[in-house]
Amino acid sequence: MRNILTVSGVGIRMGERLLYSGVDLTLHQGETLALTGENGVGKTTLVRAIMGQLTPTYGQIIWPAGMPVISYVPQYRAEADAFGLRIRDFVALSFDHGLLPGCAKWNVTDWPQCSGERV
Repeated sequence: MRNILTVSGVGIRMGERLLYSGVDLTLHQGETLALTGENGVGKTTLVRAIMGQLTPTYGQIIWPAGMPVISYVPQYRAEADAFGLRIRDFVALSFDHGLLPGCAKWNVTDWPQCSGERV
């Protein structure tokens, strides 16, 4: 199988706190990765690093074919609560189109996202 992601020796420090170090993983095409762990151990931080939203303190994250489009459901998003979307539907929403599909479905008009404004 084709390697699509390599994480090598990654460590992340937040201020004085070292969340973790020495994280190594390889993800191949067709595989699914699940990060599990206690609250506050750095799962979301690692995902943010993998998505390029923050730079690891140590190690490297390599996308051999370039970074793909990544669907990600954040821990909390007020708009998702308001619409009661299933995860599949939420991930299908495009950030380019905001929440327009949900706005139409639930007839929401008082949010800037639902008026077609870029926010």
